[in-house]
Amino acid sequence: MTRAREHARAAMADRGVARMPGVAPGAPVMVVRRTALTFGDKPVEYRVSTIDTARHEYVHMLSRPA
Repeated sequence: MTRAREHARAAMADRGVARMPGVAPGAPVMVVRRTALTFGDKPVEYRVSTIDTARHEYVHMLSRPA
């Protein structure tokens, strides 16, 4: 992986997400969509994460190559 692109947004839990323990339908969550790219900007990973913001926080650390 040479770089990744992430998009985060606030949302309300739908029925599928509400199956997570302790998450009610309509509860606030954060949805993070990530695409990891390799050489030539070829995608090697696509992930959608749903975060229960009442119990967890989203942390993104940025750094430059050495």
